[in-house]
Amino acid sequence: KERTTSAYMNDSVFLFVGSFLMAAGLERWNLHRRLALSILLFVGIEPVRLILGYISASAFLSMWLSNTATSAMMVPLAAAMMNEIQEKINAKKDAVAGCELQLGSRSAPLPMDPSLQQYGSGLIQCIAYACSIGGMSTLTGTGPNLVLTAIWSELYPEKEPLSFAKWMALGVPMAIVFLLILWAFFSWICCKGGAGRVIRETLSADVLRREYEELGPMSWAEKLVLVDLVLLVSLLLTRKPVGFEGWNKLLPLPVGDGSTIIATSMLLFVLPAHPPSYLARCFSLVPTKPWGQLVASNPPEALDADPASTDQVGEQEIIHVDEATSTTEGHVKDRKPKARFLLEGPVVGSINWEIVVLVGGGFSLTRGAEASGLSDWFGGHLASAVEDLPMFLLIPAVTAAVAFLTEFTSNVATANVVLALLAKTAQALGEDPLELMIPATLGCSFAFMLPVATPPNAIAYSTGCICLRDMLQRGFVLNLIGIVLVSIFVPLLGDVIH
Repeated sequence: KERTTSAYMNDSVFLFVGSFLMAAGLERWNLHRRLALSILLFVGIEPVRLILGYISASAFLSMWLSNTATSAMMVPLAAAMMNEIQEKINAKKDAVAGCELQLGSRSAPLPMDPSLQQYGSGLIQCIAYACSIGGMSTLTGTGPNLVLTAIWSELYPEKEPLSFAKWMALGVPMAIVFLLILWAFFSWICCKGGAGRVIRETLSADVLRREYEELGPMSWAEKLVLVDLVLLVSLLLTRKPVGFEGWNKLLPLPVGDGSTIIATSMLLFVLPAHPPSYLARCFSLVPTKPWGQLVASNPPEALDADPASTDQVGEQEIIHVDEATSTTEGHVKDRKPKARFLLEGPVVGSINWEIVVLVGGGFSLTRGAEASGLSDWFGGHLASAVEDLPMFLLIPAVTAAVAFLTEFTSNVATANVVLALLAKTAQALGEDPLELMIPATLGCSFAFMLPVATPPNAIAYSTGCICLRDMLQRGFVLNLIGIVLVSIFVPLLGDVIH
């Protein structure tokens, strides 16, 4: 009973919950949107560079946020940009038609330019794929990576746990190569048939710059969340870095990645969302709409105001405006803004607890299969079936089997089922279990072919601009590329994790 319930509260589960809380902080204060637009503005608006910008922003954000949240933000951003380009093209065509035919504006919208439609379809599709590829580069980026860490610690507690830094030593180089291939592949697809020329003639940086300027100046809350994110990444990378001792050795008790991310995410519940009054006085910070507003006592307009809607306090009153919702939350009878925090209690309810329970249930299932001997039995029979295959063929075979299986099943559920069995199979073959567990884990992220395979695919397909045949064909090609990359990088860099 204790072994079953403890599976729901191990270090990997805390790593999952902490990543949700950190993502909630980024999303609440719109920092993820600011980071994405900054990357796009930095890369530029040339058609090929624009694809690189969207791929880079999507992959970077999905390293720290969920793939679903990243794609839910980036896909509408790209769709809005494509719609604006089409509106400019339609306006030019309407102007020409009005001059030549003297018919004025059209009663029905013009159809989308075919080359532009091809560019937009490819752009939205590669955003979904970039989210999946970026997520596999960190332990918190996608569910199967977390499942691997927990099952490894459960099956082999005497061995060193997988660390955030060591996984990135394998995941980041492989993700960078995969993203560059994705960029080249979709640049060739999107810019055929004159699409590049249409984009170059129509799009200007003002579209993205206007989106960025609507965010306003970076607020106090955004800066604190960014500092907390940088602190978290620094701690995770230096806890057990590759090549030298980390800060974990300085502590009397070992601290895991889960404890680290929970500690830093808890800071979001205690850090103020608005500058304290003493800082406002010291640095001449005048409270404005984003975090508070000082209103002089008895202004002329107040004579007609509803007495119940304001609170007069001596010489001045303070009306606090919530930065996240831009609505007046109440009035504080004090000279400083009402105390608020970067994250508050209700955000806990927004955590995807179904995934947490699914992950914990998978860990519990692993313990049951281990205790009953099912894992050893199945692993022994599977090992006898593949014992004649050399490891350089077994790795791509396992990756391919898992990659095509996860097109129809949840990647987290797939990882929960197959990783423990593959660990016992490798053990029966006399190989390091990670040599099969890592390829299978990475293969769980190669769900590129079907809309139902992963939420980013579904979000991209729901725009209505992606043909199912295109997703099947392009996704199949990317599946093959991913299998080849795993076959190269796991033998090459896998020793860093072992």
